[in-house]
Amino acid sequence: MRQFFDRYIYNPHWRTIKIFGHAKVLGISATTIIVAPLLSRILIKLNEMETSIRQAHPALDALFPLIKYHLELPLSIKFLVGSAVCALVGKGIYEMGCPVYIKEGDTYEQFRHSQARATDALVGGLLKIAHGIDIEKKDAMVMGLQALKVSLKATDISGTQPLEASSAINLVFDGRTTRSGPVARVLRFPEIGEAFYYVLRDVMDDSRRATRVTCAVLYLSAFVLLFFTLVLQLGWAVRGVLI
Repeated sequence: MRQFFDRYIYNPHWRTIKIFGHAKVLGISATTIIVAPLLSRILIKLNEMETSIRQAHPALDALFPLIKYHLELPLSIKFLVGSAVCALVGKGIYEMGCPVYIKEGDTYEQFRHSQARATDALVGGLLKIAHGIDIEKKDAMVMGLQALKVSLKATDISGTQPLEASSAINLVFDGRTTRSGPVARVLRFPEIGEAFYYVLRDVMDDSRRATRVTCAVLYLSAFVLLFFTLVLQLGWAVRGVLI
């Protein structure tokens, strides 16, 4: 239970939240954003026309209170609307807060073809880590690149010299210098960009914790409200069978 709480609520990572947002079941609640206002408008119109309906025929005057009682917006629809609102707000927070190299595609090829400025996004992520004060992320970036047999020479991520998009670097792969030049140009080479892409995804997967937690709570609220809706509908189905 503690692991579940840590993984999905207390410290959910962006890639976990991404899975939440892609759940097809949330699309069911999203449709109520269109249906619920239409139903509400019909009910409001009926209430506004109460006097006219009752005066139209004596039978309608007697039946209208019963009709009005049964035409209230069902609780299940209210739950679905709440679920849709939570999901849409969570989606908006996810789109604004999640790093683009995590939310756009699961492979480097998908990311590169979905973004016109894919290299700029990678350079921006690298510079954010280099200019930041989080030593752990800088070390994780260096170790991640070393694990892929990639290292930067002349300008180091954790060094005292500030790293900029125009900074000249020598990129060493498997012990051999393969690319030299400004960071923004070197990362345009697919074999280099791919290495930085996967390392950045791992390093930045736990960035912006407050935003991640807010997004995860909204998505989980959407799922809980959907669950209550299902319980209500199953209850009505069981009652119908037993009658």
